[in-house]
Amino acid sequence: MLGAYWNAPYLHDGGVAVGDNIETEVGVPATLMSNVRVNPANSLLGLIDRQLRDRIIQANQAAGLEAVDVQGIGHEYWVDEEAGFNAQDQQALIQYLLWPADLPAPVETEANEPDSELFAGKQNS
Repeated sequence: MLGAYWNAPYLHDGGVAVGDNIETEVGVPATLMSNVRVNPANSLLGLIDRQLRDRIIQANQAAGLEAVDVQGIGHEYWVDEEAGFNAQDQQALIQYLLWPADLPAPVETEANEPDSELFAGKQNS
């Protein structure tokens, strides 16, 4: 997975794109089409969390991107609450995928911050 940090957005169509703000920068229309930097950690979260992925797919579909085969659909290997994992498990996986052991700084995703809607939803369940 070396290099995953530099290869966001993810999936064959580049459809799983999330910016720094996980609440407003979701999907290709709110990131690449708006000249907003794609955040690799948040985009990986969009790859493994079905709630966030649903928001990404909806944003891509609302912009009519299925006409150019950009949807963000596929590879449904979930690491989320419904699959028995919590936000800390997601964070650990994302850190493992993005930062090899010899790199000093771990990644933080906005979804794991207490004021995030996604984090709050996971804590209330």
